Amino acid sequence: IIYHSLLLALVRRLSPPKPSNNGLTQIVAKWVEPTRNSTSPSWLPNFSRNFVPKAIHSHNDYWRLVPLFEALSLGITGVEADCHLINGELYVGHSNSSLKPNLTLRSLYLDPLTTVLTNQNLGSSVASSSGINGVWDTDTHRGIVLMTDLKTEGYWTLEAVRAQLEQFREKGWLTYWNGPTIIPGPITHVGTGNTPFETVLNSSYSNSKYRDVFFDAPLEDLSHIYNITNSYYTSASLTGVLGGASKIPRNGLSKKQMIYLRGQVNKAIGLGLMSRYWDITAWPVSRRINIRHQFEELEIGMLNADAINEAARWDWRWCNILGLELC
Repeated sequence: IIYHSLLLALVRRLSPPKPSNNGLTQIVAKWVEPTRNSTSPSWLPNFSRNFVPKAIHSHNDYWRLVPLFEALSLGITGVEADCHLINGELYVGHSNSSLKPNLTLRSLYLDPLTTVLTNQNLGSSVASSSGINGVWDTDTHRGIVLMTDLKTEGYWTLEAVRAQLEQFREKGWLTYWNGPTIIPGPITHVGTGNTPFETVLNSSYSNSKYRDVFFDAPLEDLSHIYNITNSYYTSASLTGVLGGASKIPRNGLSKKQMIYLRGQVNKAIGLGLMSRYWDITAWPVSRRINIRHQFEELEIGMLNADAINEAARWDWRWCNILGLELC
């Protein structure tokens, strides 16, 4: 009876399958791993028609069968790429042993996004209020988050990432801070991993009057130094802050844990940042479902997901951070 009730609750929370007659689903079906002589299409007509963007983060997105496009085809608004700077090139992979010459930040993310945004801004779509269209046909003013998780030395790896984003910067495709205000763009770049906070604040691409990379602030150690002028996400390992997976009851977070997390989330909300917990207990399924309900109650900003197909069918709430409607 309990299992049946949980199953019915899950079914009620899942949204219906998305329509398949658009460019994104065709791209996913045709995608092949990029090589020097072979690439899959990065844009097709009706690119993201009928999609409802949701505040879901595709954790370790490069591990997908189809990086970037699988997430976009589900309406997911955040993707994450682990970056290794080796001999001047930015390779994408979880560890050195998984790196391949053809899998780079350019080939998997920047070149495809360049093609997408170029086509989305040819005048065939209804222009957004900013005059620049994002990836979503139905909501052209809504952006996506590109998180770069730096695995090699932080300063020079971040400099290399930002150098490769120059075309995005020149065309106004990056969200940036101009001193007094945040100017939303189709892409919000967030740095995590070895990204140095001091380099986010000041470097050859940042100063007191301009910044187009935002920090992934520590959710378990937030202070007023992290705010919307320099940070976007504020993240923590759920099992880490709660002392391990074994500390989380099988039916979800305890009342004491909810109170503890609420304090962290409320602090993030007060600073204008988007909270995100990763390393969420995946098993049993009923516990994962209950935690998602509890995350909504806590007003978590971004739902971190490894199983993105399941997460995308979840009726996750809408949100607005930094003036960007991301879901």
